[in-house]
Amino acid sequence: HTTYTTPDTVSLFLRGPAEKERSIITERETGRVWWRFGEDKEKAQRRGSKRISKDYFDELTGRLRAMEVL
Repeated sequence: HTTYTTPDTVSLFLRGPAEKERSIITERETGRVWWRFGEDKEKAQRRGSKRISKDYFDELTGRLRAMEVL
């Protein structure tokens, strides 16, 4: 999922439960292809690297409140 936006653009992406155990990912620029597996098969280090910090979450929700989205 890729979007090109201008400042203060908000994109809401909602995801339901996964229906497949894995998905194929491609990188357009390099042609690289790899499998992405579900959380239950991911290493703890990878799961941790994808999580945002509480401070960043607070910053994002603060910006959304300022734009009156929340």
